Amino acid sequence: MTVLLLAAAWTPAEDGQLPEPVLLGRLPKDSVPESSGLALNTKQAHSYWTLNDSGNTPELIAVDAQGQLVRRLSVPNAKNVDWEGLAADGKGHLVIADIGDNARKRAACALYVLPEPDPGKADEKIAPESVKVYRVAYPKDVGAQDAEALVVRDGTAYIFTKEKERTRVFKYALPDQPPVETAVLEFAAETQDIALITAADISADGTRLALLSYAQVWTAAWPKDGKGLFTANLRKRVKELGQSEGLCWDGDDLVISCEAKPGTGGEFWRIPKAK
Repeated sequence: MTVLLLAAAWTPAEDGQLPEPVLLGRLPKDSVPESSGLALNTKQAHSYWTLNDSGNTPELIAVDAQGQLVRRLSVPNAKNVDWEGLAADGKGHLVIADIGDNARKRAACALYVLPEPDPGKADEKIAPESVKVYRVAYPKDVGAQDAEALVVRDGTAYIFTKEKERTRVFKYALPDQPPVETAVLEFAAETQDIALITAADISADGTRLALLSYAQVWTAAWPKDGKGLFTANLRKRVKELGQSEGLCWDGDDLVISCEAKPGTGGEFWRIPKAK
């Protein structure tokens, strides 16, 4: 089998398994009922940004190392059709991916790019003029897709489809200013070895990709030359953590957020030394 996303060869690190996840705490069920994205907060050590998916307020939510609420910030000029991804671009911005589409009917999706706020500043607000909106669509021969995962690397956004039997990756080089017309995503890669991706992130040094589903976590090398997008050196952990939909690197560790369960907040996990 030829795999474009992750090489077919299995190159284990030690036993090929990621370490066991450690429970950090629970997210506040009232403000974060449906955590659907996670990004490292670069303004405060070991704290994170998250967001809720469809039907919830368009806002960014800062939480601490145990998942407890730090700050909620409204995102102006934004609509939460189905927010499913959140990523830092490595240049001081956050990218919100409004890409969820369970019915696969959306003609276009949206990427919101804005300067990362500082939740430690009591008077901090997100200025409407600072939020850039990029409208994107899949190629006509592909059609609408459901997706929940986004990474941004060297100014390019990579969107991972959520499919039962495969994962496809589409990319878009973000221009400085959003074009007037909807941009068409470019097909980048595909694998049948990994499926039902709910979140993704790339390490700060750009060397390691992490992917999440409800039942598994994977990490793989990101090639320096950018060719092939993803390579081997694959590690994984088979572990059902609940409806886990948020994932980000924090140094060499991975942090995972889950949606709330009835009567309690969503679990907040860390996988140490995942890199």
